[in-house]
Amino acid sequence: QSLLVSRDIELAIGTFANAAPEITVEKLFDDALVVLAHRSLGLSDQISWAELATYRMVSIVSNSSVGQIVEKTLWSVNRTRMNALVQSHHWLTVIALTKALNGVCVVPDYAASLQDNTLQKIELVDPTVRRPIDVAALSNKSLSAAAQEFKSLLREQFGKMA
Repeated sequence: QSLLVSRDIELAIGTFANAAPEITVEKLFDDALVVLAHRSLGLSDQISWAELATYRMVSIVSNSSVGQIVEKTLWSVNRTRMNALVQSHHWLTVIALTKALNGVCVVPDYAASLQDNTLQKIELVDPTVRRPIDVAALSNKSLSAAAQEFKSLLREQFGKMA
């Protein structure tokens, strides 16, 4: 958000739960959280949050939007805090460490496609958690022609998923 407010960028894509008042947010689609697990764990096609807490977890940093969702959900379901072996700022690192440590990680469904299928993708249930993927821009500033076109392409591509 700070890059938008400082006018370093025109558009941002992500989850903006607490957007600043000068930022307009438009929802593109909802993205489910899923689990990636090392195949040696032999997990089924679904896992609950309660069961998830019993495995060696690699996580995105807890101050990211997904990290906050994971922590809040684990707390509401189990009254336990996330006990990650290691955290990273980058999804590719989270996925690589999950492979290397024979563990599990919670990722947005879109990030699950970043891996080479050596990890098992598992539906996360009880509860199923989704997060909005939004496009944000400054409310009081007109977008450039390129940014307008990009936003139109995003709406066209992802708007049907909302």
